[in-house]
Amino acid sequence: EPQNLLSISFNENPVGYFSYIEKDNALFLSKLYVFSTARGKGIGKKAMNFMETKVIEVKYKTKNLNAEKVK
Repeated sequence: EPQNLLSISFNENPVGYFSYIEKDNALFLSKLYVFSTARGKGIGKKAMNFMETKVIEVKYKTKNLNAEKVK
């Protein structure tokens, strides 16, 4: 499946990325990475809010999140 890859910027500087897959009327967040120097600023939360909005706009029946913490 093709992935949608989006970069994340904060104060016009790249600070991470996330990707998602749209398949079978569902949205799957496959990756979310925020640079360690940019963590604690609500950036990941804003990325998740974007995903929630996408789920609502497209009216997906399912959303799926698989998380793995990277140190």
